[in-house]
Amino acid sequence: WWDTGAGTTSWKPTDCRPMMRHEAASAGDVGSSSLLLTTFIHDEVLVQDRNAVGCSHGEHRECPKSGLPPNNTACSCLSIEEYFVQNSEEQVVVFNHGFRLDRPPVTHVGTSWGSFVEMDDKGGVVKRRAGELTTIIHKTDGSNCVVGGLSEWKSHAARHGISGTLREWLACAGLTLDSDPRELLLVSNMPHSLRNMGFSLELELRYAHQHLGAEVVVCHLTVHVTPMLTSLVNSDFLELAGHGGGHGADRTALRTRTMYGARVTLKVSGAFTSFDLQPCFLFFVDCIVLLQLPFYVAQFIALYCLGFISEIYRSAKRANFNVQQQVFGQVARLML
Repeated sequence: WWDTGAGTTSWKPTDCRPMMRHEAASAGDVGSSSLLLTTFIHDEVLVQDRNAVGCSHGEHRECPKSGLPPNNTACSCLSIEEYFVQNSEEQVVVFNHGFRLDRPPVTHVGTSWGSFVEMDDKGGVVKRRAGELTTIIHKTDGSNCVVGGLSEWKSHAARHGISGTLREWLACAGLTLDSDPRELLLVSNMPHSLRNMGFSLELELRYAHQHLGAEVVVCHLTVHVTPMLTSLVNSDFLELAGHGGGHGADRTALRTRTMYGARVTLKVSGAFTSFDLQPCFLFFVDCIVLLQLPFYVAQFIALYCLGFISEIYRSAKRANFNVQQQVFGQVARLML
């Protein structure tokens, strides 16, 4: 159980329950690539009957934890339940990844299952070749981490996706669902386990110092866990059968479900290198200009490569230096 101590928020799960597959995992916000794996659920069910005069004994059984007492004009009951998702550690996270590099006039695309193609500016395939994209999973200390039985996922193994349980991904960060978030963040009034409050599970994919066009590309994957309140709220509205057996808007039920759990996201970064002749040529030209090489080349040709004319140039450029005469002249000038 967890209580903030201020009476504002408290969680008191009573049991563990299995969940349907579509309820145990939910997609994140529209346009995002996040996934929420549910570990803890807070349900509120509000049953209302606008035409009932007071609550009958049967309706009391429907809502044993009545939050709003019945009155003379309507029956309104609020039921609250909190529970953990059974075997939430065994939920499987499966993903594929790849890279896309724009290098006009072609775009290079590679995938974790080993499909490497080059496309033109219209999206047509110019060249298709076999390649190998190896994904190496690391712990936070840099050592290899085994997920799904492998620490290095080659293309043939990742053909149907890189997969592992939530327990395995957390182990790569040195944590479990029952780890205390207060040991990770120095914040007061926090729940006692990641299972309660939820957390961010970031899978960082890094393509480091790869050569563009190589047959083998290596991607390094590191798991980062950050405790935070990760929740997703869903609401379901039902029209219940009336007292006469029919359906109508007078007797309704509203379920508001708040799901907490692991929000899984992907972060991709990296750098690819390739040889480009044009920058090399420009660099060579800049060096020639800065070092004044044209001047020295023209001077060498004029002084040594033009025969008799070069001798005239050399004699004009050279001056005879007599040390004795220069010393006597300097002394005479100093005596004046």
